[in-house]
Formats: sequence, structure tokens, C-alpha cells
Amino acid sequence: MDFDENQIGGYSILEIREYLEKNIEEYLSRFRQMDRKKKFNGAAAFFGPLWFAYRMMWIEG
Repeated sequence: MDFDENQIGGYSILEIREYLEKNIEEYLSRFRQMDRKKKFNGAAAFFGPLWFAYRMMWIEG
């Protein structure tokens, strides 16, 4: 996986800066950490399809 220091999660840092109004550097730091540590989320994997079924979104579930 290539690491582009001008992007975080597929979004350019300039776009993120334009969107954020306060604590920009703090959020950028957190976004970089999350982008580096992509983990498997068991709760989302297990309960995601159940949530879709509950919302009667059969195809997505």
C-alpha cells in the first residue's frame, strides 16, 4: 500500500483543512493515526448485517 503524505483516507489534506474550522492540527493527527492503524471491527462485521436487516435493507445486508 502506497503512503501519500498529501492524503489521508483518500482525501487531500487541503480538503480536510477547508472543512475543519477548529483544532485542525489535532484532527489531522488523529486522522493520520486512524489511517495507519486500519483494524478489523468485529462488532461492525457482526452487527452491520443485522442492522441492515432491521432497517429492511435486504440487499445491503
